[in-house]
Amino acid sequence: MASTISRRSLIWLGHVARMGVARLPKQALFGWWEDHRKRNHPPRTQAWWLAQLLEKAGIPKIDWFRVAQNRTKWRK
Repeated sequence: MASTISRRSLIWLGHVARMGVARLPKQALFGWWEDHRKRNHPPRTQAWWLAQLLEKAGIPKIDWFRVAQNRTKWRK
């Protein structure tokens, strides 16, 4: 079950990476909220979790966005 969720999450991440800049899902994932201050956040955020998925899949964090632009490469 965990591997299925991880795989689908990475597919979704690649899908959002290929979206246009004006799309709301991309803005929500990569944007900053206007009133962004440090508050009591949970120790594991969505960004942390996605970084862990990229690491487990062997995708370099610095290179993942470029790789995600090629749908066939990303699916592998």
